[in-house]
Amino acid sequence: MSEIKKIKKTRTGTVVSNRMEKSIVV
Repeated sequence: MSEIKKIKKTRTGTVVSNRMEKSIVV
């Protein structure tokens, strides 16, 4: 989870983290 927080700091990372979160939710 800490990795996702680091990715969220970057703008492009937000899109990646959003996709990862959606995958985890699904």
